[in-house]
Amino acid sequence: MALEFLLPVSDKVLAHSALLPEQAIGNKIKVHTQKSGIPPLDGVQLAFLGVHESRNAFEKKPYRLAIDAIRIQWYKLMFGNWNSAVVDLGMCQKVLRFQIPTMC
Repeated sequence: MALEFLLPVSDKVLAHSALLPEQAIGNKIKVHTQKSGIPPLDGVQLAFLGVHESRNAFEKKPYRLAIDAIRIQWYKLMFGNWNSAVVDLGMCQKVLRFQIPTMC
């Protein structure tokens, strides 16, 4: 699978996650980090992916969304009583030009 366009979750978010209680979402999910890379996706039922994008928005915003702030708040939530495999894939890197490989 070609996932080279994904950037890991920031160290700031991981530092906040380390301070959370064991039952928090941030401690119950697999996370794409600089150190461990992209986690295995076998059995994953829900994936979180941050995207800095506003094309075709009704009103183009002059600022970027604070994806790290959203992640910090999401990680604080308690996981609940459900058996779902969740992964945070990090950020989608801005790609200037996408090329479709040709089949020769």
